[in-house]
Amino acid sequence: MVSRPCNPVGKLAVFAAIGAVVVASGCAAMTRTWQFKGSQQANSTLEVSVTKASVAQKAATLHLAIRNVGDVPVAIDTGRFFLSLPDKTRYPGAAKGLKHAKKRFFNKLKRFGIGSGADADKIAPGRKITFSVMFQQYGRDFRRHPWLAIELTSLRVDGQPANLPPLRVTAPPEAPMGEDI
Repeated sequence: MVSRPCNPVGKLAVFAAIGAVVVASGCAAMTRTWQFKGSQQANSTLEVSVTKASVAQKAATLHLAIRNVGDVPVAIDTGRFFLSLPDKTRYPGAAKGLKHAKKRFFNKLKRFGIGSGADADKIAPGRKITFSVMFQQYGRDFRRHPWLAIELTSLRVDGQPANLPPLRVTAPPEAPMGEDI
C-alpha cells in the first residue's frame, strides 16, 4: 500500500476560498443601501424637505433642507430628531453638520456684506440650509419597512414650535421588503 503525504496547506487554501465566497456573498447582502424617496412639509414660515435618504440595514442617513419661505429672517433651532417606523417604534438621531451649515451660510453672507450682528443666527427669506440626520440601530433592518417617518416636533422657529407633521420617506419598489437578509 502506498500512502500519500497530507498537504495541509492545500486543504487550508480550499477552506479559505470557500469561506471567502460565503463571507463575500453574505456581506454584499448586508451592506446594500437603498435610496428612499423623501417628502416635504411646509407652513407659512418654513419648508422642510428630504433631499436624499440613504437607508442601510443598521442606519438611515437623511439629508434635509430647511428653507425660510416667510418674509422675515428667522432663527432655526433643532433638538433631537426621531425616526418612527410603521409599528410606532422610535429611534433617536443626531443632526450632523447643522451648526457647520449655519456657520458656512453666515460666512458666505458676510463676504457679500449682508447681515448684521443681530441677524447672525437667522436665515434670510428665500434662503436655505442643508444638513444630515443619522439614525442608527442594531435590532431591526430599516430597509424592510415600506416607509419611515422623521418627526419634526423638536424643530423651532424663533423659539416657538414649528408645528410641522413628520416627513415621510418611502422605499423603492426593489427594496427587500420580505427578504431574509
